[in-house]
Amino acid sequence: MFTKLEVVFAGCLLSASAVWAQDSSVVWRCGNEYTNQPKTGQVCTKVQVQADVVTTAPRKFHAVPQTAAPQVPTTMLLDGARVDGATQRSRDQHAQQILNDELSKQQRRCQKLTAQSTEMVRCLADEAALRRELARLP
Repeated sequence: MFTKLEVVFAGCLLSASAVWAQDSSVVWRCGNEYTNQPKTGQVCTKVQVQADVVTTAPRKFHAVPQTAAPQVPTTMLLDGARVDGATQRSRDQHAQQILNDELSKQQRRCQKLTAQSTEMVRCLADEAALRRELARLP
């Protein structure tokens, strides 16, 4: 199909083109700046760059026009008013009831799963998280 001479010649052409491609990417370091074209009067050193290095131009950010913040109705704002003790206790009891219900549901789910399965590990972790939340309640 191909003679040895043709294969060697094609290999030489490919390697020569790779060398020419590397020489065309000359990068200069001028202090902390890297550039392809150093300015006259700068002290710059030539930097060897691999052929597979790709650089892109920096992004141009467009200014976003500032708009006024949306007005929130005063009924939705937290005014820092304190809640009386009875209301807070009822809220805490309701939160505890919800967490206890979720814990019992989670325990029923865990009982249905096979031991040492990944679902069982997740189920036990969820159950432990619910127990931690219950422990945090006053």
